[in-house]
Amino acid sequence: MTNEQIKEEWKPKVNPWIMIIPVMLSVFIYVLDGTIGNVALPHMAGSFSATRDESCGF
Repeated sequence: MTNEQIKEEWKPKVNPWIMIIPVMLSVFIYVLDGTIGNVALPHMAGSFSATRDESCGF
């Protein structure tokens, strides 16, 4: 083994940020969707004449 082979640094073939950005975006959209659902739940329950307990699904 030569000194050049030992000093070579490993570099990924693909930039890791290319993979991280879609994952972060999907998590953000998932949280946003849950927030919108929780805010709209009382309005939807009122539209269907359901009580708060019935609208939660427990």
